[in-house]
Amino acid sequence: MDRCRKRPDSDPEGCSEPEPPADKRPCTAEPSTSAAAVAAAPPPGARQAEQGGSDMDTSSSGHHGDADVDADDGDGDGDGDGDGDGGSSCESDGDGSPGPRGSGGGRFQRMVDAVADDGAGQDALLAALTELCEALSFCTEDVGGYFPTEAAARALVRRAGGGDGAGTTPDVILLSVRAITYLCDAMPRAADAVVRHGLLPVLCSRLLTIEYVDVAEQCLQAFEKISRRQPTQCLQAGMINAVLAFIDFFAASIQRVAVSAVANACKKVPSDCSQFVLDAVPTLCNLLQSEDKVIVEKVAACLVSIADSFSTSVDLVDHLCHQGVMEKVLPLIHTGGLTALSPSTCSNLIGLLAKLACTSLVAVKSLFELGVSSTIKGILITSDISHGMPYLPLEKQNNQGLTCGSQNLPAETCPKQGTSSSGQAERNTTILSDYTIQQKLVFSLNGKELDRSVTLYQSILQDHINAGSEIILDMQFWRSVHDITFKAANPEANRTAVNPEANDSPRHSSTAMSSINENTTGFTWQMLPFFSSMLLGKLPCKLDRSGASYDILFMLHILEGLNRYSFHLVSDERNRSFAHGRITNLDDLKAEVFSIPQQEFVSAKLTDKLEQQMHDPLVSRSCCLPLWCIELMSACPFLFSFEARWKYFQLTAFGSLKNHHGHMMDASVNSVAERGSSHSRKKFKVDRDDILVSAAKMMKSHAKSNALLEVEYKEEVGTGLGPTMEFYTLISHEFQKSGLGMWRGELPCKSGTHDTHVSRFVVASNGLFPRPWSASEDPASFQEVSERFHLLGLVVAKAIKDNRILDIPFSKAFYKLILGQELNIYDIQSLDSELAICLVEFQALACQRKYAESNLTRDCQISDLTYRGCRIEDLAIEFALPGYPEYVLSPGSRSDCLNAENLEEYVRHVVDATVKSGIARQMEAFKSGFNEVFPLKKLQVFSEDELERLLCGEQDTWDFAKLVDHIKFDHGYTSSSPPVINLLEIIQEFGSIQRRAFLQFITGSPRLPPGGLAALNPKFTVVRKNNSNDVDHDLPSVMTCANYLKLPPYSSKEKMREKLLYAITEGQGSFHLS
Repeated sequence: MDRCRKRPDSDPEGCSEPEPPADKRPCTAEPSTSAAAVAAAPPPGARQAEQGGSDMDTSSSGHHGDADVDADDGDGDGDGDGDGDGGSSCESDGDGSPGPRGSGGGRFQRMVDAVADDGAGQDALLAALTELCEALSFCTEDVGGYFPTEAAARALVRRAGGGDGAGTTPDVILLSVRAITYLCDAMPRAADAVVRHGLLPVLCSRLLTIEYVDVAEQCLQAFEKISRRQPTQCLQAGMINAVLAFIDFFAASIQRVAVSAVANACKKVPSDCSQFVLDAVPTLCNLLQSEDKVIVEKVAACLVSIADSFSTSVDLVDHLCHQGVMEKVLPLIHTGGLTALSPSTCSNLIGLLAKLACTSLVAVKSLFELGVSSTIKGILITSDISHGMPYLPLEKQNNQGLTCGSQNLPAETCPKQGTSSSGQAERNTTILSDYTIQQKLVFSLNGKELDRSVTLYQSILQDHINAGSEIILDMQFWRSVHDITFKAANPEANRTAVNPEANDSPRHSSTAMSSINENTTGFTWQMLPFFSSMLLGKLPCKLDRSGASYDILFMLHILEGLNRYSFHLVSDERNRSFAHGRITNLDDLKAEVFSIPQQEFVSAKLTDKLEQQMHDPLVSRSCCLPLWCIELMSACPFLFSFEARWKYFQLTAFGSLKNHHGHMMDASVNSVAERGSSHSRKKFKVDRDDILVSAAKMMKSHAKSNALLEVEYKEEVGTGLGPTMEFYTLISHEFQKSGLGMWRGELPCKSGTHDTHVSRFVVASNGLFPRPWSASEDPASFQEVSERFHLLGLVVAKAIKDNRILDIPFSKAFYKLILGQELNIYDIQSLDSELAICLVEFQALACQRKYAESNLTRDCQISDLTYRGCRIEDLAIEFALPGYPEYVLSPGSRSDCLNAENLEEYVRHVVDATVKSGIARQMEAFKSGFNEVFPLKKLQVFSEDELERLLCGEQDTWDFAKLVDHIKFDHGYTSSSPPVINLLEIIQEFGSIQRRAFLQFITGSPRLPPGGLAALNPKFTVVRKNNSNDVDHDLPSVMTCANYLKLPPYSSKEKMREKLLYAITEGQGSFHLS
């Protein structure tokens, strides 16, 4: 079979204008009517922002609230003429009606008439069909009121081969079916019209006798759209047989479309259509063995729907069983298959078998013959071990287990009887006390005293290992009784165990311990958020404490807190060890902690339950979640997946689940959100040469509005998603310039200059963090800094609300401040590692001196204190904030230089200036700006890493397979086209700077949204561009609003690299007509 290729269109009138170099195509460009102009049609479902729409408020940075006469004068839409590349359709003309310059539905009527014209030549017909395809690809259902649906359906069905349309060319058939597909996608009710005009037999005939693969693939896509609205008619027309006849011949992506069409048609099968379905069951069962997981899951859903439809008829179910359903389904739900399919799909398949067995004795007999009992047993055992028991490998238990006692957090367990069983659910009372606590009981297992630093579970496992027994963690292991005995502890031995230095010192060390505990340098473990819960023995929420799961939630809350702050705890313990002499080398103060990934704390069942609650229609409309959702999210947000928490945030902060990134929603919901948002849009004109001023005016006018902001640049015609994304990138870069007085690491500016357009950027390898400002410094200068932080808060909040990506590298410590967390000396490591190391070592020396003095173990002179063999005084360190000599740490200090006597005071003041009082006013300004958009506390369900992902997207790894999966190739290109292969190889070879430039050229932002390349919406699309006879002289062009790259078929990979690099470097900084 020959594969139909789309023929290159010609420009019979030769009126296409040459394309400017490296342009960016705006969304408001008027489409050309020539064949060449529409050769590269954009993808279906994409929508570009319009100028002059009825729901758009237009203002500029120069005239608040006034109409933007620059954008709407002349012809009413601010668009230029056609450019020879095709463009946006369904544009608004200033009166709220899509159409060309006030023509309403006349434009569509003209295109439909051109398609229906029997006297049109072949080239004119192809041009008319291509223009119609392009127009429909950008339309939404709101154009249905004036679109000539009946006339279009009649003409397109005839051109596709229906009625007297025999003899049409493959190109005409392909474009006709494509137009029908776009029409049914944009206006689902149009499916009724094309069915009435006899399309279904035409599509079936094209699939049963495949002459051209392109036509067959397009027919499958048309069926997938039509079957959503006309499932019964599709069944009666024989669609299932036609769709599945040659399904193995198509690529996996097309097979998914075919199976989706069958699944749509089988959602509710009428009794008179049962035979059509039964004939297709063997083919569907064979598809269960596909290597494509998506296909398998779609087929599984289809079979479940068929079984539901047949459940009232024993004969039909018996017939279904004879088709081999049991033989194909049972292996999928075996324990080996649980890892291949999603849990919900496996659960549905088990329900399918149960439903068949309840209705048909044939099913029962087949299941027994296939050994279903062993399969069910394996599933139950596997599910019990993985979901019902807190089992972890031995190498991970030290990180997860609750300890009976430790040096920092001693605890005492008080059982009520002489022996206790690990198999009984017995509640223990944990009592926290001071460091001088004495153990009153000693516990033993099989005559051996238990180590209080490990869990009881670990002790039992270790006992089995010592005895040489084989450890099998089955149900018998958990039912076994292990006798634990206890007796009164020896007070003298206990005193030695608690205070190892008691024999060497005449005084108790409690004084030293408490004095060390009074840490004045910014950290005590009592300050940690989870400590108050641990001390009070309850969660910070209103959940019922008598519930069976409360203790488990409490334990997880403490464990997650210990895991999150493990670096702080370990670092503080190293500091104490140095003070006590257990560590003598300052280099050993450095802590290396391997935390458990946060994903390990996520509960899949709780996440699913929350998802169900949020998608409940009553909840989504009223925004009133059940109390358990709110309280559990407040106390233990880590139990829910990142995606679920993002949806919860959107629902509670903005009252809607529509404003989501692409990776966090179903494609259908996301498409609706982008193409038909319930919120209005406000357009704002900005000046590229004065971004900060324009941003301030924009935020002052529209920050509190629920409308989506769209940007248009002065003296440029582009508007929509692409320019808006670039605006947030530009404002991000403006905030990173030196001379603003905002960030640590700024290059010094000459006194008396206040130039906010310094070209140098702040160098911050660990991310941006506010520079400290003393209360005694120039109030006027700080007022400007405060206003900038206020503006930054507005921009960050609006970016989150509108789902825009910022290109600004905040430090982890800054994200903690945004989330309301208090910083301490150990957080300085994440913003200035050199300063942090010095401060921690100084702190350790000060604590060592204090501990030695309090114990009177030796004559301690101040002059004995040295730092790496050098006296503190000889370091010649000024008593000022490092890097900021103008910042006065302590006006009343007794010395201008650092010495052993003021070492602790110096550390305390530096920590306070760096992460506390020195940045407090800046953070207050930031928070006040942020709270004008939405409450900052709503973000506290996220961690600092997750907040960075939301705000700045992520850097995705682009391997070849991922690029092929997540890039759409259309209009002359496929994934196997030589130019496409060259493009993918070039992208993979790009460095980080070139990749950022490429992304900004395509999307307007140098970063990908959360979810990576797969989350781009609209999907990144590459199409063939033919503008001249010598393609090697053409440049690639883009439509940033649709993430749409038009790439000429260059003669070589080297030529493509040259032109692409030129385009992405020289084509930045403006949006013009292509």
